Amino acid sequence: MLFSCNSHSKKATVSHPVTYRKEKLSSTSEFEITIPDYYKIEKHQGPDFEVYSLSPSDTSKNFSNGGIYFGGHPQKITPLFEIKLKKNSLISGLLLGNKIEWTIYEYDSLFSAQTLLSLDNYLKIHAFTYATSYSQLDTLIRIMESLKKRQ
Repeated sequence: MLFSCNSHSKKATVSHPVTYRKEKLSSTSEFEITIPDYYKIEKHQGPDFEVYSLSPSDTSKNFSNGGIYFGGHPQKITPLFEIKLKKNSLISGLLLGNKIEWTIYEYDSLFSAQTLLSLDNYLKIHAFTYATSYSQLDTLIRIMESLKKRQ
């Protein structure tokens, strides 16, 4: 419960459960992902790659975002040099049924994660996230790991 400084009356905060939806990455994609209702997906087409950006529809409420790269030449995220890196670590996960490792970078008030998966000799998936809390980072990793090939 929160207390108002002016009236000393009790104010209860109400937490609403997050609902999720399955969505194709784009109308031409063979992949789908499960995202919170308050997220959007935007496709960015390159000459030989596609990147799908995932972000909250209302960025004033949540600054976490991520992306999924499909192509032959992914570029891993390097630590941000202008912000002091507190630590980096690895956690195990699954992407498209394959075992992967997420590299986690932790700064004072920012977290990032990334993983790379080779689907064949050319096609690779690079999933990456940015968040301002462990909770947001965990949510984004779960979103990325919900990626599935449509049947």
